Amino acid sequence: MRRSNPVNQENMRLKFYAFAVFLMVGLAVRAQDIHFSQYYASPMTLNPALTGKFDGLIRVNGIYRGQYYGMNQSNSLFRTPGLSVDASLLKDKMKGNALGVGLMVVNDVQNVTGTDANGQNIGGKINTTTIGLSVGYILNLDKRKSTQLSVGVQPSYTMKNSNGSYQFPDAFNTSDLTYNTSSPNNERVASLKKNYFNLDFGLFFNTKPLDWLTFYVGYSMANVLRPQTAVLSSSQDGKLPFRHVVHGGFEFEIKHRWVLIPGFLYQNEAKANEANAGLTAGYVIVNKEKDGKRSKATIFLGLWNRMGNDVSSAFQYRNLTPKIGMEYNNFRLGFAYDITMGNMASDAHNVPNIYRPQAYELALSYIFGLPKPPKENDWLFNPRY
Repeated sequence: MRRSNPVNQENMRLKFYAFAVFLMVGLAVRAQDIHFSQYYASPMTLNPALTGKFDGLIRVNGIYRGQYYGMNQSNSLFRTPGLSVDASLLKDKMKGNALGVGLMVVNDVQNVTGTDANGQNIGGKINTTTIGLSVGYILNLDKRKSTQLSVGVQPSYTMKNSNGSYQFPDAFNTSDLTYNTSSPNNERVASLKKNYFNLDFGLFFNTKPLDWLTFYVGYSMANVLRPQTAVLSSSQDGKLPFRHVVHGGFEFEIKHRWVLIPGFLYQNEAKANEANAGLTAGYVIVNKEKDGKRSKATIFLGLWNRMGNDVSSAFQYRNLTPKIGMEYNNFRLGFAYDITMGNMASDAHNVPNIYRPQAYELALSYIFGLPKPPKENDWLFNPRY
């Protein structure tokens, strides 16, 4: 059996660390937007038109994503908690239509710390916090209240700051894995802080043509104001690109026991593309009504696939995402685990002390003021994940 050369293993490890640091810094300075595998669990980061799109009075959503465990044994490279609160108002006064108002806060921490071949610390933490206010309007399009069109807008304010010391690829010598800090380059950090306003808007349509079938589709456009986000003094144009998102799916109910939820999401930002598709199946384990009170519990299992790229037209990475969840009346709980496939997984496979990059998500949702069992077709559709 042929054994690996320890020197070569160390070189591979250092090169992989350097690649990871450059990747994270590159993503950070281009201000790429966050994404969630359980995207419907964070409705106001997905589409402002989903604000107030539920039965009840107040909805609270919380989500946490830890991404790229394995590349750093003590921590994840990305940590993204999010919290949103929205209200569904004036249903009685607007003949079944509704007004949605909400507040969301998302914090994204990028741990781009590492060491170079000389043992010197490079990188740091990039902390981005976004606060958004959402307003949505849900319009019923038929007398049965089974077809609805929603519109929404979301102004937001983002605060980005960083600490640490960054070195860039043009100062990196791949032959001996060292940095030449005197090497001339045009990449200089102009400011470690950047604050800006932004605006998103969205549309969402859903219809229930049959008692057992629901179809829905949505579109949102983010970064409408195209704020200036450059942190490098050499950047000629640091405006945040428009981000277009199309998402949709079906819900099939089978004999009041099973529900099948195929769905998809596609988003584009500048030259970056991402496609997410899969199937979630739910089984109703409790379904009863007594004294005007509803009691319903459903468990969910799903398998989804995400593909994407950073700069070219070809899909360069792929994640396989199993999901598990539970819904009980006004409470939802979901968990997703991203298994990295493709180039990044294969590159990490043979590197000592580096494991397959991975991510997980935990999502919670609770609705206050859930009404009594609604009359047939008298409801506001709330997509599941």
